[in-house]
Amino acid sequence: MESIDQITTVYMKKMDEIRMNLFRSVGEKSFVYGTSTTIVLRKEDPSKTERPIKFDFYKVEKTGNTDVLGASEPNAVQLMNSLTNFRNELAEYMASIFVSPNLPKSKKFKAPALKEFEDFDQLRVQVDDAMDFSEIADEDRKFIMDLFVRLSKHKSQWDVILLKNVPVLNAVEIISSIQFEMLHAFFRLTLEEIGMLVRTSGIIENVDQNAVSSVALQELMMQLKELEIKLKKQQTKVLDLVNVPFVRIDQIAI
Repeated sequence: MESIDQITTVYMKKMDEIRMNLFRSVGEKSFVYGTSTTIVLRKEDPSKTERPIKFDFYKVEKTGNTDVLGASEPNAVQLMNSLTNFRNELAEYMASIFVSPNLPKSKKFKAPALKEFEDFDQLRVQVDDAMDFSEIADEDRKFIMDLFVRLSKHKSQWDVILLKNVPVLNAVEIISSIQFEMLHAFFRLTLEEIGMLVRTSGIIENVDQNAVSSVALQELMMQLKELEIKLKKQQTKVLDLVNVPFVRIDQIAI
């Protein structure tokens, strides 16, 4: 299974493509990084593409309306697919950590491929059924459910998001806010990975029994240090995106 870094990199690139297409759709052409007129403040090198492109909205000259996010348009389809697939891959990644290593492969957690639904109760029923099938413990279910709900939009929310003839900056705000939610979920998953490492290492019990080997302790500390570095990196990504104007889709009145 791909790492969550690799998964997130793929979908951040897809979302950035949509944001660039939004600007292109209204005639914006100043995308060359490093020039005086560019609207691109920062564009990461290929090894760091999980960080979204940062735009200078004050230099955007073309602020007309766009139809790129019309419900039947290719960019809208890519947006729905990207958010849905990202949600499913993160949920399945986390479930693979939670489930018993003795669980048969046939009972591997499979995220419901649900893109459109009327309300979150309908979504929760399907996620619960999938977790029941994979025998995920009660104490681990809430994290997967919260992740799934946070990265899902029901029909009324998509109706608000996928509109034709909207100001391009409003459309970019919507995509930026969804990127923020995706990175926030990624950040929470990284935190949970650290917690899982500590809980499953047996360090606390072994220390109480004075039975932990120095090698095992050193290995665990190295893993925790690596995760700490990774966590700081992800926190920077989340905080860096916060200064991009965005709306919280989950707070839209419906």
